[in-house]
Amino acid sequence: PGTLSRCRETPNFSAPWARGRKLAALPAACYPDRMARLVGFLLCAGALAAAVALVPVRGRTVLERWRAARGPADFVSRSWQEAAAAAGLSGPQAGKPPARAARQDGRRAEPTERHTAADRAEIERIVSERAGK
Repeated sequence: PGTLSRCRETPNFSAPWARGRKLAALPAACYPDRMARLVGFLLCAGALAAAVALVPVRGRTVLERWRAARGPADFVSRSWQEAAAAAGLSGPQAGKPPARAARQDGRRAEPTERHTAADRAEIERIVSERAGK
C-alpha cells in the first residue's frame, strides 16, 4: 500500500478521503498565495472604483465627466485637453473666450442686462401670485 503503479498516474490504493466512493473527486485545492493575490487585486480595483466615483478633480469626478461626454473618444479628448491645460502644455481653449480683465479704476462693471418697468411689474405680479398660494 502507498506505492505507485507502473503508470505513475494513478495510485494503487484508495485514498482515505475516497473510501466508499467509486468515482470520488479530488479534494479542493487551496492556493493561499493565489488567494492573497486575488484579494489584493480586488481591494485595489475597489479602491480605484471608489476614487473614480467619489474623488473630485478640479470640481468634477471622473464618473461625472464620463457621463457628460458624448462617447469614449470625446471623453479621452476632453481628458487629454484638461490634463494638458493643467500641466501648462497648452494655452486657453479656442472655443472659450478669455476671461475679462478687471476694470482699471476698481469699480464693478455695469450689468449687461436691462430690465424695463414692464418686466419688473410682471415679476412682481408673478411673485405675489405665487406667495398668495
